[in-house]
Amino acid sequence: MRSESDLPGVVSIYYGSPPETSFAGIGQAVRLAGRRLKVLAIWYLKSPDYQGEEFGLVGLEESLDLFPMRPPVEYGVQPEQADIQHKVERGLKLARESWQSREYDLIVLDEILTCCDQGMIPWEDLEALMKERPEYMHVTLTGTSCPESIQAFAHTLIHFDCPRHHLQTREAEKGFDR
Repeated sequence: MRSESDLPGVVSIYYGSPPETSFAGIGQAVRLAGRRLKVLAIWYLKSPDYQGEEFGLVGLEESLDLFPMRPPVEYGVQPEQADIQHKVERGLKLARESWQSREYDLIVLDEILTCCDQGMIPWEDLEALMKERPEYMHVTLTGTSCPESIQAFAHTLIHFDCPRHHLQTREAEKGFDR
């Protein structure tokens, strides 16, 4: 658990081509949880029991609290937009509450940038959330795009550019892509 006497936290932002941005955020979560540091991962656009990453994280539950914020659905079935919006808003509230809890060493807000880009969360709300971040808190943001107003918070800023991806030409394969 981080405290105010710790070194300042690091803000990492990974944006650009999916799914590489999420892979980077998950990698950070695994690294810290593997060291038995406490991690909160809020997956804004991922359903429970659907992503392979979730199954791969079994064994890290003691150090990793994972909250998929997309309603559970069958593959290929879209949930109602109101259900998605409700979960996204719950995720934002959970992130805000977690800032002050001092329970976590890292908070990963996976695909929060995509939620903003798609209009589910106003960019101004994310900027306000980042301004509330305690100085000692490590946080990772991922998603498809990132305006300069959010980039300004980053200590690490990485843009993934993927000129070719196999999902552009073929169906997702269970285990490899999801």
